[in-house]
Amino acid sequence: MPRTRRVAPTAQLVAQRVDPQATIHVARVRARRGWTDGGIKLSAGEHVTVLATGTLWTARPLGLGLLPKVGLWLRIGTGPALSMLGSAITFACDQDGPLKLLAAEPGALDASGALDDNTKSIALTGSYEVVVIRWATDPHLALTRAAALSPDLFGPAHLRHRRGDTTPVGWNHHPRIGASEIFSQPSPGGEVECLTSGDVGIVRRPVDVPLTEDLTLDWTWLVRDLPSALAENIEPTHDYLSVAVEFDDGRDLSWIWSSELPEGKVFSCPLPYWSSRETHLVIRSGTTGLGAWQPESRHVLADAASALATPLPSRVVAIWLIANSACQGSVGSFTLRDLRLRSTHLEHDVLAALAPNPSRHIKGSAHQ
Repeated sequence: MPRTRRVAPTAQLVAQRVDPQATIHVARVRARRGWTDGGIKLSAGEHVTVLATGTLWTARPLGLGLLPKVGLWLRIGTGPALSMLGSAITFACDQDGPLKLLAAEPGALDASGALDDNTKSIALTGSYEVVVIRWATDPHLALTRAAALSPDLFGPAHLRHRRGDTTPVGWNHHPRIGASEIFSQPSPGGEVECLTSGDVGIVRRPVDVPLTEDLTLDWTWLVRDLPSALAENIEPTHDYLSVAVEFDDGRDLSWIWSSELPEGKVFSCPLPYWSSRETHLVIRSGTTGLGAWQPESRHVLADAASALATPLPSRVVAIWLIANSACQGSVGSFTLRDLRLRSTHLEHDVLAALAPNPSRHIKGSAHQ
């Protein structure tokens, strides 16, 4: 991981040049110190750009750590926690209150946005340098001008603000992980693209389907890059790509393409918080087949019975797409299509643009 540089001096100069009335504050946020003051009290309707650099080190001698897009969290007052996107994010305030900042690994925050004392923490060192800019002028105009003056620093913020949210329609980000830009769906209802580079993301599509003996989850994917060249069943190398189901008992079963682990291998997630909730089942191994379309069909109940402890769940409540490359700062990518839940009485197109439940009932049966 390259050595990070300070962005505050340049950011302050550029922001003041394009918007002399802008309010600018620089903060240093250290690992797992709880929520700290971001230096600015915000009002509803104001627009703020946050830029960040630095690293939370997981293994500094090896150059392994979490960039701000993985470990920096924001909130206004006691509002919901917002995860950082890339090195810069711009947002409109939806309430009054002080801006607060926190540096911690994904999965560390509970539903209220507090550090979860019941979850074992990862040992982290280091900090983030954060520049907070409250614009007094139109944010699009300010970012356009700032990007022209400093493309490296403000270019990503300008592009992200102009492009908007790229999350596939009908999908939401897992709250324990936060938002990312890993997954996109260029055409509504069409293929989903995944590109992860030193970050982590889970998107989930709610469903409500009984876990019957004949239920299958089918998909076709073209995997280009596996994010780990080493076995993924230990914490330092747990970078992987997967499709998963979430059950009504809070557990999830994740089907992964492993670089080294044998097909059929079952293991619990080695990361804190997830170890008691997530189980991985290897369905492909090695590099054979990368770069070509591969069809998959999994009998969900049979896989759950072989991988999970009893009692077994009774319903599937969401489908997940998972991509993690944060552990080793690596790259992973795939394209996915034809993602469907099927049984004798039901066919559910999970990628369909229709909402909330684009299911087709077969032979006139009722939804079970």
